[in-house]
This record gives sequence, structure tokens and C-alpha cells, in this order.
Amino acid sequence: WNQLLTIFISLCSFIGILKVLKLLRLNKSFKSLIYTFRQCFKDLITLLIVFKIVWLSFVGVFYLIYNEKSIQYRTFLQSMETTFQIIIGNFESQVFMMKEVVFGSLAFILFNLIVLFIFLNLFISIISKKFCETKKVAKLEKMNKTILNQNLDPVPRKIKVEPY
Repeated sequence: WNQLLTIFISLCSFIGILKVLKLLRLNKSFKSLIYTFRQCFKDLITLLIVFKIVWLSFVGVFYLIYNEKSIQYRTFLQSMETTFQIIIGNFESQVFMMKEVVFGSLAFILFNLIVLFIFLNLFISIISKKFCETKKVAKLEKMNKTILNQNLDPVPRKIKVEPY
């Protein structure tokens, strides 16, 4: 019964999330957010590919350095999980002092600098740039609608038709 309850709760949660997303489509801010992500999709995919290459390189370095000394780096998959936890900030610092103190610490510092600072800043800058472009497009569309409305509305008011 526990498994059926879990499936039922997850199904209700999924349906609830879909309903909330359907309601959010009507929100102007949410529409601009969706449009922004559509505009920066290609750039974000490119950044994701480069991130994966760099991240897997560091996973390989940590695997080669610490696979004999730490349980967290025994397999390549465990190394992937541990380096992802480093990105989140959940890691044990004693592991980096076990073997290869200088090289391991240097690799850890480089990993944090490159992954956390550089890639995170690139991610934010891509989204910010596209969001500014989205705001400009929305402003231009609003101006075009205003100009169109100004040109169409006064016409009937200016022409006065007098009876014969």
C-alpha cells in the first residue's frame, strides 16, 4: 500500500504542477522568462557541453588522484557524484589532504574557481544578456501597439459627418 500511496501522491503532485504552469502562462513576467529561456537555449546548450567536458576532466583527475585512498572516489561514477557534491558544497575536506597534498589541493582550488565562478558567471551573463534583449523586444512591441492604436483611434473622432 505504501508504494501505491507514493505513486498516487506523485501523480497528484505532477497534475498540480501542470495546473500551476498552465496558470503561470497568463502571467506577463512568466511569459518573458519563458521567452528569455527560448532565446538563450542554444547558448546554454553550448555552455552545458563545455561544462560537461571540463567537469568530466576534473572527475578524471580526482579519480586518478584519490581512487586508492578514499571510498568516495573508488569508481568513476562515485567520483562523478562526489565532484557534483563539491559543486553543491557538500564535501569532506580531509580527503584532499590524504595523498598528493599540493597537487590535490591545487586541483580542488582550480575546480572551484573554474566550475563555480567562471561557469556560473557565464550562465548568469548569458541569461542576463538575453533578458535585456527580451525587455527591448517587449518594449518595441508595446510601442508599436501604442502607435498603431494612436493612428487608428483618432480617425473616426476627427472626421465629423454632418447631416445633409
